[in-house]
Amino acid sequence: MQDTTDNVNLSEKCRTYAVMVVEKYDIETNGVWWNNPGNFRKVAHTVEYFFLGLTVCFAIRWFGVSVILCAMISIGDQMLKRYIPIRHFDMTDLPFDAAGYVAGVMVMFVFVSIGKFLGSGGEK
Repeated sequence: MQDTTDNVNLSEKCRTYAVMVVEKYDIETNGVWWNNPGNFRKVAHTVEYFFLGLTVCFAIRWFGVSVILCAMISIGDQMLKRYIPIRHFDMTDLPFDAAGYVAGVMVMFVFVSIGKFLGSGGEK
């Protein structure tokens, strides 16, 4: 299991890499979100749960059920933190998680809808 120091170091390495990419390609971001490691971790939640939403929706193809299952995973993830030293249930992670998995499910819905439309010869 990853200890706290390793966890913080990994987050800092990822944040440093993101800053390097943003600076290399001169991406305009007003320099706000990555300066705070806590903000960087919140954005990471959104990215992680986006891929969860895509994967779950791809696997079961029921969009509403996919959202509910992802929500249960998100809440379960927070509840498990109670048993990890110095971690805690963080309500502020849940909206970032939800933004990610809802976006992932929506993207999958669009892909499936386009596939059905094209598969029907373009007829409704």
